[in-house]
Amino acid sequence: MDHPQLFRSLERVARRSGPVSDSTSPSVLAWRTERLRYFNLVRRRRLEFWMACVAADQSQPCRLWRSFDQLLGRGRAPPRSIDASVLHQFFDDKVAVCAATANAAAPQYTAAPVGYERRLFTPVTPTEVSEMVRALPDKQCLSDSMLTHVLKSSVDILGPFLSRLFCWSLKHGAVPLKMKAAHITPTLKKADLDPADAKLYRLIANLSVLSKLLERLVAEQLLTSQGQQPSTRLAVCIQGAPLDGNGPRSGSWLTSCWLWTLAIWQY
Repeated sequence: MDHPQLFRSLERVARRSGPVSDSTSPSVLAWRTERLRYFNLVRRRRLEFWMACVAADQSQPCRLWRSFDQLLGRGRAPPRSIDASVLHQFFDDKVAVCAATANAAAPQYTAAPVGYERRLFTPVTPTEVSEMVRALPDKQCLSDSMLTHVLKSSVDILGPFLSRLFCWSLKHGAVPLKMKAAHITPTLKKADLDPADAKLYRLIANLSVLSKLLERLVAEQLLTSQGQQPSTRLAVCIQGAPLDGNGPRSGSWLTSCWLWTLAIWQY
């Protein structure tokens, strides 16, 4: 069995055995180990391939620059049969179809067990915010008005202001409009698909660094209150898998908190 097949096989076994956030499960540990080995193998093969291409084209500048263009994805002309307005209309229609289900029957909710209710978020301190900012990678997107390395170097001054901003958002259930703005990039779901078909695109929304920091603060508090490590991804908890043998299912209380969090981002 080759690496991709083994990786997918172990992933199926791990998901059938329980929540993939359970770091004590042997099947989950085996899947994580194989996933890391597979990703490292892919990165090494790609590096070896492009290093060989550059070494072979060193004496031919034209071919060398062609290899660089291919590596960086440059020189690809966008399809003329589709533009931003077509994509915009397609996803507007898709949202309208989802909104049309608002007249359906009201969903049924499960009451949170005693001791698992959480009505308020905990205020964050400037020290916590500063630590999270210093742990950020030095990258940003077009939604950011400040470079991340500048934010990290100025966090001692900006920390109290950011802490006050985050605490206000958590207390009032509101997010500043500028923090909701995202840089949207449409990408094909697979490289060999028809670029002229709008439904074959996936939208990637890049939020600002401050927006991601607020998301991380909310995620850590939700996970900590459920007895999980804050480093566990929030998406794992929304899948409805049981957190432990006696704890509640994330499809009840935690999903309600997640829906509340989504509401303050949308309105």
